[in-house]
Amino acid sequence: MRDADHGAEASQTKILILYCNGIWCSRSTYAIDALLDLGHPPQRIKCYRGGMQDREIQGLTAVKGP
Repeated sequence: MRDADHGAEASQTKILILYCNGIWCSRSTYAIDALLDLGHPPQRIKCYRGGMQDREIQGLTAVKGP
């Protein structure tokens, strides 16, 4: 299935989760814009707006990759 707006193979693209260090940071917003420009399907992009600092304040956990 091709994404009509972006031409990417939506069924083969990964879901990307982006986050910044806090609400004041805008780097994830720039990254999302770049991904959309490259054709990544918007329904496969998730953004945690509060950042990792907000997760920690709320007592939520995160797993660090290798």
